[in-house]
Amino acid sequence: MTAVHDVVVLGLGIHGSAATHELARRGLDVVAVERFAPGHTRGSSHGATRMIRRAYPSPVWNDLVDRAYRGWERWGTAAGAPFLHPTGGLYAHRGEPTMQGGASLPVDREAWRTLAPSLRPPETYGAVHDPDAGVLEAARALAFAQSAAAAAGADLRFGEAVLDRRVDDGVVTVRTD
Repeated sequence: MTAVHDVVVLGLGIHGSAATHELARRGLDVVAVERFAPGHTRGSSHGATRMIRRAYPSPVWNDLVDRAYRGWERWGTAAGAPFLHPTGGLYAHRGEPTMQGGASLPVDREAWRTLAPSLRPPETYGAVHDPDAGVLEAARALAFAQSAAAAAGADLRFGEAVLDRRVDDGVVTVRTD
């Protein structure tokens, strides 16, 4: 069978599922192909939670991270409950603290002991506190992205392996089993 779509997404882990959902909600005709069954544990998108933070070594990440946080807030509103649960985070390494982003700030040893009293870092370590760091409900987010994509009209195909893909004059052809 040959079909024409606006977009073909290969893989329905969190990135593929998020892309499928976001493109379908914008009105594009999207088909997404996943080799394995829903809920498989063969990729990096399985498991209950993941960490999120605003603190990164380079400001090049700041805009992307800001958009990610806004996206998680939007998804939480759409789902009726947040996916992101702020816990705060402390990031330490040898030398002066270099992490930045959001409301992240370097902390002195006294603040460090208050924020994380069980940590006993070497005196040569510095730290940054990121009050916006937290935990994401990864499994629930993956299920939400997939169900929201399907509700927006995306065609999600699980258990379908990609056999070949090619690009000819800007047209992508994907052949599956």
